[in-house]
Parts: sequence; structure tokens; C-alpha cells
Amino acid sequence: AAGTVSVSSQGARRIYGAGTNSCQHWTESRQKGEGWVTSGQWLLGFVSAANVYATSPPSDTDSRAIAGWVDNYCASHPDVDLSDAAQELVHFLMAGTRP
Repeated sequence: AAGTVSVSSQGARRIYGAGTNSCQHWTESRQKGEGWVTSGQWLLGFVSAANVYATSPPSDTDSRAIAGWVDNYCASHPDVDLSDAAQELVHFLMAGTRP
């Protein structure tokens, strides 16, 4: 549920807010044209924060590419949290790959 606290799959970090929603929730919300205000903005904030704290610049991207990448990831991984998708995306961007 949005706004709850969940320990991420790595167990070392706490995730707050919409990042605790499942990928299935992301996909269903996107199909209905809903959810961008909460989940989408949470996702962009997560990626932005990762960029600020990165030791080297990530790949250049935009919000549409980020959303599309997460759409594809969540379609393949409906049972993981949005934070897991966000972390995978950040690793992808930090590796120099553009979505």
C-alpha cells in the first residue's frame, strides 16, 4: 500500500512511499492512465537522487524513457516492488546504457 514502509529486497535500506507498491500495481495503474502523480514522481525522484550521489554521470535519459523501461521491467516482474525496478534501472543507467 502506498505510504507504508518496507525493507528492500537487499535488506540494508528502507524504502518509503510509492516505492513499496508492487510492479503489478504500477502496471495496472499505467494501463488505467493513473498513478503517475504518485508512483511516477516517486520513480523520478529515486533516479534523480541516485544521479546526485553517483560518482560518475549516468546515461542521459528522459521521463518517457524511464517510464517505458519500468513498464517493460514490471510486465516481466509483477511481484517485485517498484523500488526493485528503480534500483535495476539505476544500475542500467550507471552502466552507461540508455533505456
